[in-house]
Amino acid sequence: MLMVYFIIKRKLIWVVVCITAQILAFGINGMKFTLFIGFVAFVIAWLPKFDILKVGSISLAAITFFSVLAVLEYVVFHTWYLASFIAMRILFIPNRIGFLYFDFFSTHTPDYFRGSFLKYFGFQTPYPNLRYLITEYYTGSAETGSNNGLIADAMTNLGLIGIIIFPVILIVILKILDKTMENLDVRIKVSQAVSQTLIIISTFFFPMLLTDGL
Repeated sequence: MLMVYFIIKRKLIWVVVCITAQILAFGINGMKFTLFIGFVAFVIAWLPKFDILKVGSISLAAITFFSVLAVLEYVVFHTWYLASFIAMRILFIPNRIGFLYFDFFSTHTPDYFRGSFLKYFGFQTPYPNLRYLITEYYTGSAETGSNNGLIADAMTNLGLIGIIIFPVILIVILKILDKTMENLDVRIKVSQAVSQTLIIISTFFFPMLLTDGL
């Protein structure tokens, strides 16, 4: 958000500082998301100011652009990093993992937030290292964590009733966020929308509020 703001204001020294901070953050956490969202925000910031109603058209154009790049990458280099990150990571993998959580907690007792904020009040969860537990339960290997968002969070903490409650809570939070951004430049809004969307599909609610800065 700061990088977008400084680009709009043409404060290039601070833009360099923000880019450096983003690269250092990637050096610490090693997450592709950190570089990807930094790149997306950088591109959005240099766009001319546009009407918020055109976001749908711009989003479609961006998806088409990345899809064409993914095809070209495969044709030229015989690799599929873009396809893996955009199509698989954003469209397919979250749905797959969400189903695994749904299936698991359809036959197991929900955690009821014992592994979340209630642990600070002395409660103990029966599901330590849940994301690795889910992976091991369904694949036999616990090398990769199954990070997921809304459906996984709802089923983990409240079971089937959570699928009704959690979307309502998320809508309220996003409505508050929307109100706080009313008078900001549309490019800041869009960069945050992209960032928060990617976070929502891969992070539980309370970590999303705190660790991921929502």
